[in-house]
Amino acid sequence: MEKQLSREEIYKGKVIHVVKDKVLIDDGSHALREVVLHNGGASIALKKDGAYYMVRQYRYALGKEMLEFPAGKIEIGEDPDSTILREAQEEAGYTVKNLKKLGSIIPTCGYCTERIHLYYGEADERVGQHFDADERIDLKLYTLSEIKKMIASGEIDDAKTIAIVYNLEAQGIDVGFVYSDEHYCGDVPYFGGNTNVHVEPVAGLIGKNGFFLLAGLEGGYCAEQLSWRSG
Repeated sequence: MEKQLSREEIYKGKVIHVVKDKVLIDDGSHALREVVLHNGGASIALKKDGAYYMVRQYRYALGKEMLEFPAGKIEIGEDPDSTILREAQEEAGYTVKNLKKLGSIIPTCGYCTERIHLYYGEADERVGQHFDADERIDLKLYTLSEIKKMIASGEIDDAKTIAIVYNLEAQGIDVGFVYSDEHYCGDVPYFGGNTNVHVEPVAGLIGKNGFFLLAGLEGGYCAEQLSWRSG
């Protein structure tokens, strides 16, 4: 634990408040801590017709365009639920139904107090976008599979977006689809080395409770060995 002894105000702006604190460490020594105070934000995976709205916008601090789920900062006196309903209308142009809180993340715990609240929701009534005067946003729908591929390739490196995708699958809200058209006959070390195992094309869903076999595996042995994945 560390105890604050004094605070020096460095900067107070529209988005952040920067301070420098003198603290007492548990061994009796003193140290300085530079802290960025932030009121927090909220982000949403807004679903429509089986895909999710994402915004592409230029982020000046990073000097590049970022592809992200719609998000915004929590205003003073505003609760996270109200923030995300407002941001969904402003950036995506829709009211939200079936809103679900997924959790929250602290993106930069080393020096910043910001907490981002994560949500899932479904697009309801079209009300039209309403941007801030200095915002330039390109809105587009992407499937979960497309989003995951862009995360894997590094095209999407936004922390809140990656955290939401994880929670969509971990909480069973959305699932991934896998398919293989390969045929195999012979020894399968993964199944313990038994021979004469014949595998036909297989499709399945990856969801909250693991892998759900839909079709294609021939033979009771394979089904038995994979059954634990389906919960």
